[in-house]
Amino acid sequence: MMVAFPSSRNSGPSCEDILFADVCTVLDRLADPFAKAAEKMKFFARYLHRFSHLPISSLYPLLRLLLPQLDRRRPPAQLKQPLLARIYAQVFALPPAAAARLKLYKDPAAATASAGGRPLAARAGDFASCVAASVQERAGRRQPSVTVKELNRELDLVALAGTYSEKSVILHGLLPQLTVNEHKWCMRILMKEVKMGGLSGERLLTLLHTDARKIVNQVSDLK
Repeated sequence: MMVAFPSSRNSGPSCEDILFADVCTVLDRLADPFAKAAEKMKFFARYLHRFSHLPISSLYPLLRLLLPQLDRRRPPAQLKQPLLARIYAQVFALPPAAAARLKLYKDPAAATASAGGRPLAARAGDFASCVAASVQERAGRRQPSVTVKELNRELDLVALAGTYSEKSVILHGLLPQLTVNEHKWCMRILMKEVKMGGLSGERLLTLLHTDARKIVNQVSDLK
């Protein structure tokens, strides 16, 4: 099963113009631990068909968010969870208890603690879900506005920044713009920890090219 793409661009929107929230919805479906791999492949094929007016090469901005582990052009951000927790505490002025819970994201008691009388919907050891739970009250009413192009630009800047201070300044500008679900996936993309419930990125790429696994492994370049 492959999705057909033209050799040159036809009229229609660019994948860079879609909202990051749309990408997050796709990632939610692909990460569903209860969905079968075949169902996920069919869903992703239908999603890619939305961009069938574009040449395959133009999908790179989208794919580097969906498959960050395969994106060799964006180096690791060199930001561990404790540093990210510190940035979140600063950006959202988290209360001391909330900031402490985020730093203790591996602790089951902290991950399932209550905030404002409500239990946190976070999984111990999953930093991204703990982030989403921690900013629920601060970003819960935020409307999606960040596009694929904008997020890629900011993540590139973070990855290429030389110091923690520089990275922190960039994230201070980006994070307030994100919705709760976007925070979860942004952190997973930033840390290159996007998981799809047993489905590999290389297998998803076979929807674009039958030899995608071989090509990606040979050139080590998603683009």
